[in-house]
Amino acid sequence: MFYSTGLSFNLARNPYFQSAFAYAANHNIAGYLPPGYNLLRTTFLQKEKANIDSLFASIRNSWNEKGVSILVSDGWSDSQRRPLINFMTVSDGDAMFLKSVDCSGQTKDMHFIYNLLKEVINEVRCNTQNL
Repeated sequence: MFYSTGLSFNLARNPYFQSAFAYAANHNIAGYLPPGYNLLRTTFLQKEKANIDSLFASIRNSWNEKGVSILVSDGWSDSQRRPLINFMTVSDGDAMFLKSVDCSGQTKDMHFIYNLLKEVINEVRCNTQNL
């Protein structure tokens, strides 16, 4: 599975992966079919995103009271070697990943980065004003 699909070997260290395989190996799960491609990339992904958003709600809710800083990280690339700019927030020691922007075909000059940062500032501002 790792070799045929290009999965990261770090997956083997994941406690959820280990637990799932241990459970499957030790129990008869008649008729069980793993979730399919479309279910994983749509419904399950949307549910997990909502779960993560709810886990970070307390951090977002503290931004008005404690303040928030936005961090920009340039020089990253994804597994397809696309150039990325990452945005994070830090508030009272709690860091939160906001988003990653694919910069393929863009010149990462001060105007491009300024416009991205302005967009992120507005997103963070909306989060603090809607509390």
